[in-house]
This record gives sequence, structure tokens and C-alpha cells, in this order.
Amino acid sequence: MSKRFRYALQPVLLSRTWALDALKLELGERNASLGELQGQRAAIGQESAAVNQAWQRQAEVPGNFNVDGFATVIAYLGQLAELARRKDEEIALAAQERDALIDRIVAEQRGVEAVEEHRDKMFAEFRKEENSAQFKAADDHWSTLHVRDHEHGADKHEQQF
Repeated sequence: MSKRFRYALQPVLLSRTWALDALKLELGERNASLGELQGQRAAIGQESAAVNQAWQRQAEVPGNFNVDGFATVIAYLGQLAELARRKDEEIALAAQERDALIDRIVAEQRGVEAVEEHRDKMFAEFRKEENSAQFKAADDHWSTLHVRDHEHGADKHEQQF
């Protein structure tokens, strides 16, 4: 009768797998947040380019230059540049945090793989022991049958004489 393989460290493997899954979920959230920040930064860049183009088109018309308008546009472009700088800092920080999370995921993945490798080795050892026990049982059974057949054969031989 064959036994069932039970891995003693299965709870450890499960908890490490769950921790890895949680980190991957967090990575997905961080990537989404980083994508949103990058979209906001791109919108700031587009706004700045649009304002700059609009001003240049207006400035190309002869006699249409307005100092107050120019000062307003320059001030607005300065605000956009400052906003873009702050957004770049947010993006850099978010990317740094995401990269640190990726490092944690890699380490956790290695831990899960190590436990899985150990489980596979233990299962292979279990299988080897099971096969050995089955071969021994078959050998014992064959020996028992062979001895019994031999004894019955000797009885028949004695009965003939």
C-alpha cells in the first residue's frame, strides 16, 4: 500500500507564494501610479508647447506684440516649467520606489523557488523510497512463492518414490 507524499514545509511555501503575489499586486498598482504621473507630465509638456506655439503665431503678426501679454505668457510658461520639474521629481521617486519593490519581488521569487526546489527533492526522495519498498515487497512475495513452490515440488517428488 502506497503512502501519500506530505511536504512539511507546505505552509511556508504557501505563505511565501502569497507574499510574492501581494508584492506583484503592489507592483501593478505602482506601475499604474507611475503611468498616471507620466501622463500628467506629458500633459504639462503638451500645454507648454501649445502655449509657446500660440505665442509665436501671435508674435509673427506685425504690430501685434504686447509686452503685458508677453509677460503673462512668460510667467505662465515659468509656472508650467516649475510644475514639470516637480512632476519629474515625483516620477523619479515613484520609479525608485518601484525599482526597490522589484528587488524585493526578485528576492521573494528566489525564496519561493528555493522552497519549491526543496519540495521537489523531497518528493523525488519519497518516490525513491516508495519504489524501493515496493520492489522489496515484490521480492519478498516472489521469494515466498518460490520457496512454497519448491517445497510442494519436493513433496511431489517424495510421493513418487
